[in-house]
Amino acid sequence: MNIRIVLAFFIGFTILFFGCKESGTKKEDSSKDIAPQPEIKRLKNTFSVLLEVQLDKNDALEVFYLKDEMDTYKAEQMIQRKTNGMNDFQEVVFELPKEVYPYNIRLDFGSNNQQGQMKIKKCVLAYNKGSMEIKGSELKKFFNFNGGIEMQSDSLTITFKPFDLNGKEVYDPYMVGNKNLEMALTTKI
Repeated sequence: MNIRIVLAFFIGFTILFFGCKESGTKKEDSSKDIAPQPEIKRLKNTFSVLLEVQLDKNDALEVFYLKDEMDTYKAEQMIQRKTNGMNDFQEVVFELPKEVYPYNIRLDFGSNNQQGQMKIKKCVLAYNKGSMEIKGSELKKFFNFNGGIEMQSDSLTITFKPFDLNGKEVYDPYMVGNKNLEMALTTKI
């Protein structure tokens, strides 16, 4: 009778040991299928926006943010980054002030009216350990474009153009987060 108990214990232990080891190996293999996250320097309690863009000419990009639903976009709540024109994609990172988590954001695409167009591969929003990637082809799902932006058929290229604002022609291409982005900011990051 003691031999049966020892044998049952040995068999159970062997199955448990080899079964867990095999399961652990499968987890390692499946993690190789997960796409690496973009490189954003993660600062605790700091909201970041990463844009992977291609611009032909030097310019300055801006991110405006709202703190709550009643807020308005203003210069005091704006981060600007200068960019160099180049043929390759470049990552432009905007870090909001510490402890500020936006209700919504607005992406302004510069003041260089000679820019003409820009390609946006992705927009990544990150806060602490959470992040959300919006591909260039998904921008219209999360942002409303103003009259100065037109999405091209490749879904990556946006063309900039002057538009009429209160009877005056202006150059001010930007996109504002819509209800889908507001919802994502409250639930996904």
